[in-house]
Amino acid sequence: MKIVPNIGTPMRIGYVVAGAAIIALPFVAGMEGWVRVAVPVLGALALVEGLAGW
Repeated sequence: MKIVPNIGTPMRIGYVVAGAAIIALPFVAGMEGWVRVAVPVLGALALVEGLAGW
């Protein structure tokens, strides 16, 4: 049985780009507190999902 990604290539590229942008956002925008930690974690999840295709 072959494993097939759940999302297409354009969507995967979008997830990778959005994830990278979300990871960089707190450092560029100067966010503080728990948001400075939570936002990159969410960006990392989007990045991993884009790389894995699920």
